[in-house]
Amino acid sequence: MSYQQDISPAAIFRAISVFRNERHLYKNISKLSGKPIITMYAPEAGVNVYDTPEFWASDFILPGKDIPTDLDEVMKEFTVIAAQVPKQGRINDRNENAEYANYVGSSKNIYMSFLAYYESEDVYYSYYIIPGKDIVDCFYVKNSSLCYEGINIFDSYGIFYGFNINNSQNCYFSTDLDNCHHCLFCSNLR
Repeated sequence: MSYQQDISPAAIFRAISVFRNERHLYKNISKLSGKPIITMYAPEAGVNVYDTPEFWASDFILPGKDIPTDLDEVMKEFTVIAAQVPKQGRINDRNENAEYANYVGSSKNIYMSFLAYYESEDVYYSYYIIPGKDIVDCFYVKNSSLCYEGINIFDSYGIFYGFNINNSQNCYFSTDLDNCHHCLFCSNLR
């Protein structure tokens, strides 16, 4: 039997990415404390989910069962063990006011944003911000601040409705700019 690629690259990416939910949040109940929490796991999934501080503070042991050390036994019982082990509700660490965000670290005032790291601040409805300040509705922003509706913004300030902007300041409705400032309706400037 020979290998033939009958699956599109987009379908392969979806299949690889299906294990990780980072952009959907659900109301759930912590299995440890019983308090309502926001998690990345749907309640109907039946996952043992803990709030982040509870997850790191607990000493969970599988009830009445030792974890097998033989690899064959582990593989046979993997789904059973995986269902019993608690999961962290959201992947958040050292944040302030980031209850409705996921995969966020060392940041503050983050709302409905995902993958915001390294002291990001005041980020709303955005994805993949490393680090950023005063960011709203942006995708992939690095070392920038005061951005609105931007995609691929790097080392910039004051970008509104920008796409592929690098090392620029105060640019509006522009695309593909590098080292520019005070631009309006501009494209492909270096």
